[in-house]
Amino acid sequence: MLIPMEAANSAVLAVVEQEVLHPNVTDVVVKKAIGKFRASQQDKQRKIQQYDERLKLLETEVGRLVDAISAGGDIPPLVEALKASTERQAAVSHDRAELSREQNLLTEGDYSELEAEIRTHFRQSWVALMTRQVAQARQILTKLFNGERVPFSPAGSGYEFKGMASVGKLLIGRAKVLVSPTGFEPVLLP
Repeated sequence: MLIPMEAANSAVLAVVEQEVLHPNVTDVVVKKAIGKFRASQQDKQRKIQQYDERLKLLETEVGRLVDAISAGGDIPPLVEALKASTERQAAVSHDRAELSREQNLLTEGDYSELEAEIRTHFRQSWVALMTRQVAQARQILTKLFNGERVPFSPAGSGYEFKGMASVGKLLIGRAKVLVSPTGFEPVLLP
């Protein structure tokens, strides 16, 4: 007795939705994603401050070199030093500007809105991913089940399957038995 691939897929996905993609689990995932985004934003802000400090030092250095040239010091080496300092200043200023363009300063309200949008998008899009992007879905499920296959075994008028998802939930479900066409060899989800 074999179970058709579509029935096995549907049964596994229904249990994954019910147990693994439960709001309690997805909320934790979304909150962690927002936390990582916040940390990234804070890191960028720290780097911008470091660039600002470096620019102030370079501005002071350029000012001292200009004063030394004005005072009639050894002009050729001072001009070379000034040229090198202004090039470093331009490079640091460019890097700071690039990082500033990447920096998205969000308010707490923005973070709350972003969190709600991610949660909604996550819940709405997982089914499409799992049913339309089969290769990617198999990779995701393989990771979710730590590389283990989901074993199906006969149970009454159907099949029972059990597997441990990496989020720590035991998945247990049933798939309805259908008569398989001759030569049908299903390949079950990992």
